[in-house]
Formats: sequence, structure tokens, C-alpha cells
Amino acid sequence: MQDRYAGDIGDYLKFALLRRVPKKRKLLVCWWLHPDEDHNGDGRHIGYLDQSDRWRVIDAELYDGLSLLVRAGLRSVSQIEQSALLGAEHFHSDPVPTGKPRFAERLQWFDRLQLAAEGKEVLFLDPDNGIDLHPDASRRRSGKHVTLNEIAALVQNGERSLIIYHHQTRAKGGHAAEIQRITVALEGLGGGRVTAIRARPYSPRVFFVLGPHNDVHDALTSFASQFPDVYQNHAAQSLAKIVVAERERHGFTAVPLTLYPDMFPGPLGHSMAGRALESGTWTCAPVQIRDFATDRHRTVDDTPAGGGAGMVLKADVLAAAIDHAVAAYPGLPILAMTPRGTPITQARVRQLSAGPGAIILCGRFEGFDERIFDARPIEQVSMGDIILSGGEMGALLLLDACIRLLPGVMGAASSGDDESFENGLLEYPHYTRPVTWEGRTIPEVLRSGDHAKIAAWRKHQAEDQTRLRRPDLWERHIDARARPASGARRKEKD
Repeated sequence: MQDRYAGDIGDYLKFALLRRVPKKRKLLVCWWLHPDEDHNGDGRHIGYLDQSDRWRVIDAELYDGLSLLVRAGLRSVSQIEQSALLGAEHFHSDPVPTGKPRFAERLQWFDRLQLAAEGKEVLFLDPDNGIDLHPDASRRRSGKHVTLNEIAALVQNGERSLIIYHHQTRAKGGHAAEIQRITVALEGLGGGRVTAIRARPYSPRVFFVLGPHNDVHDALTSFASQFPDVYQNHAAQSLAKIVVAERERHGFTAVPLTLYPDMFPGPLGHSMAGRALESGTWTCAPVQIRDFATDRHRTVDDTPAGGGAGMVLKADVLAAAIDHAVAAYPGLPILAMTPRGTPITQARVRQLSAGPGAIILCGRFEGFDERIFDARPIEQVSMGDIILSGGEMGALLLLDACIRLLPGVMGAASSGDDESFENGLLEYPHYTRPVTWEGRTIPEVLRSGDHAKIAAWRKHQAEDQTRLRRPDLWERHIDARARPASGARRKEKD
């Protein structure tokens, strides 16, 4: 909100909705007050005050009150508060920090907002540009946006309702798709029911209602439905449809949660994976875990309970980072890189590569507070019986394995069909020109041109290599080959 907006058409449509909050609910208006700017025409849309026949019907008392303020030149947040037009008794007018750096100042400002919100059942959040879904939102803390992390803190695990202003962007897919993405992100916060009401005249704006109070949702949607040429209620699509849409929009999405986001995409920015990244086949959106620490020192770890060496990553910070990623990228499985995890197999890699992507939690120090695995649905995985300095290298290995299987990355669709582990065996040996090198000659069968013999030779070599080098893999292969098909088992039972 800026003072120069006071009384324009956006305010009128905003306040008309806000005045429908049931009187029994304690309401706090959080202005997200930003210094006035003059680089655009925002706030100049007051011509509606000369069109009473069209606009006054929405809310006559509000229309007349704003008309008096605007014509008297009293356009400011303080004047709106003093007019009592909103029917609210509580306001948070503390200017939002806009300087650089502003991370610590934003935390202090938000602490004051939370203090003002104590005891309030409904909060109205009025940031200039609305909700920031960008992966770096919590780090950059734009003065014109509210972050998902801040929304999660304010909604208090579904005990409080929020009404959030959002100015629509030119995001790919259009306004309706943007509303759906934000709706799903808000649903992922676990704050309760989500309603989206779009105000269509002039600039595209949406009001998201989040929280457990059905009377708040119903009062606003009922009012909006009376003016279908002005307001539009948006029904949310299913999560499955959103996941499909996000895959089409972003491709495979990798979301590493890490203390070292600069390690990504790293080597995956080169060669096949790099070309696929440039073409949009996959997207890399690392999230800085430290951005979700709540103290001024941005602490992410603490000493182990019971004593011992090293430090342990804190569950509360990890949970906040995970919840942000889940809300911003709905439908992605959550994996944690840890030596205690189940070793990754090629079969699991194929499953992941066929999906929308993955959120990958990268460990450091002594590891994670165990409670994070009880509180969130996290699959613990490892890259083998080795110890790395952090989970980032393991995540890069896992992502490389997935990305190379994405359509078009390896070129021919059959490029990886005969590789190690794809059919339960190690891969057969390879040769290329020159035919003879240091007295060693390419096997004659590979030079014969007989494709049946070549295929038989390769199969035999793959079996020999597996039996000699990986007896564990060979044993599993033999067991699988000896096991009857499911149909045969059913026939035997019958």
C-alpha cells in the first residue's frame, strides 16, 4: 500500500470486500506501507467517482466517504483509518523496510507485526504487489510482497484467517493459471480453506482468503457474487491438474534445500544436462535453508542433545524451508540425502524422472534433527556406503541420473536401454576403432554384421560381468528370473 493509492478504484473494490468481514471477528488491517513512488500511473484511477450510476451501487456509504476524502485532497492511509470507513479498529501502519540490506530490518518489522496481530482473528495483508512465489522470496524480502513463510507464520496453523491482496503479473500461462498456482501454494501451508476473488476492472487484482472461518469466506464470496461484472470467484483445480500444468510449464523441477545454493546447478549446467536446462526441459530452483532461520544471527544448527561432537540441523528451520518448497512447488516428492537412507537404484531414478521433479534436502554437519522425519513425509536416500562432506554432491549425482532420462536429453529414446542396472545386469563391454590397438583386437562377433549373434554375445557378456563383479546383483537377477509371473502364480493357486 502507498498513500497515493488511497481512494482510487482499487481501494474502493478492496475496502468494499473488507467491510463484509463479520463484525464479530477481530480484524487487523496490515497496510504493508511502502513509500510513495511516481514512476507509473498507479493511484490515478479516481474517475469512478464521477460515475456514480455505475459504481455507487456496490457500497454507497463507502463510495460517498472515499469521494469526500479524494475531493478534499486527503489521500493517505492515516486519513482512511481516521474515517472509520473500514469498520476496523486495529491497524498496523509501520512502514515496511525498503533499503538494502534489509533482511534483519524485515525480521524486526515482522516481529512487530506479529505482536500487533496477537488476539486478532482476521488479518488483511495489503502488500503493493501481493504474494511472492519466487524461490528466493524469503531471501530478498521485497518491500512490495509478502512471502509464503510470512503467511504461514501469520495464519498460526489454521487458527487465524487472512485476506491477502495480490496484484496479478504477466506470468506464463495467464492470470487464471497464476491464481491456481497461488491457491495450491496457500493450501500447502495447512492453514485451512482457500478462496480466490478476482476484481476485474482496470488493473487485475485478486483477494485470497485463507483460514478456518467459513463465515469470513462465505460473507466475501456472497458479496462478490452480487456483482459478477466486477468480482469473479475462482474455484481451485485439483492438485493433480496443477502438478501436470507445472510439469508442462517448468519441465522437471529440481528444488535443492541447501546451505550452499551456489553449488547448483554446478556441473549440471554443462553438457547434456546444461543444454536441457537452457531449453527448459528441467528447472533448478535451489532454496537457501538459512533464509528460514528466525533469529538475527540466522542460526540453522545447534549442539546435539545428550552431548557429542559436531552440530545438528534444527528441525524448526528445516520444516519452514520444506513447507516453503512444498507450497511453491506442489506435488514434488521430498527426499533427504543421508548415509542412513535407502541406496538409490536405477528403478527409483526412473520413477523420479517420470514425475514432476523432486525437493532434495541436503544435509550438513552431523545431520538432521530426527523429528523432521516424523513431522514431514521425507524419503531418506543415499548414494552408497560412503560419507560426503554434505548432501549437495549426492543431490547432484541423483539429479544427473534423473535428468539424462528426461525425453530428448540423450537424443535417441533407446540410448539408455542397455545400460548397467536397466535390466538388472551390468552393461556389456564396448569397443570402437581402431580395430587393433596395442595387439588387442575387437572381438570378431562385433565385426560380423550378424545382429542376432551380436545381441546374444552382449547378453552373455552382461551376465558374465554381473556374476563376476557384482554377485549381489547377479543373485537378485537370478531370483527375479526364477520367480513365476503373477498370472502363473494365480493359476497355481486356482
